[in-house]
Amino acid sequence: VFLSQRIERSSVTSSPPGPEPPLSGAQVMSVPFQIPTLMMVSERGTMGEFNIGQQLVARTMRPVLDALLIETHTLTRLDELEFIMERGIVQAAATQAPVCYILSPLLTGGKAFAK
Repeated sequence: VFLSQRIERSSVTSSPPGPEPPLSGAQVMSVPFQIPTLMMVSERGTMGEFNIGQQLVARTMRPVLDALLIETHTLTRLDELEFIMERGIVQAAATQAPVCYILSPLLTGGKAFAK
């Protein structure tokens, strides 16, 4: 509801299950067509990740987003979440450009080895 009240066009969530980049054609096309898309990607491949494919994605995700001129904001702390989300939503609407929120394992708890 928080997101839909501030931007009416689109929102995309992604948690890539394998070594593919976390960007679909719809997400990539939001740049040339100036669609203020909000993307949320769960960051995997860091902090004790056991899946080698996710480690490869973690190393390439930000450079790919930067190359596509997609603004990124990493969400690491709950007390900063509202401020960062609000600013990103306003930025996406004002610039007619996509914004990607990367959900850090510090915020989500990440993926851990089974004990």
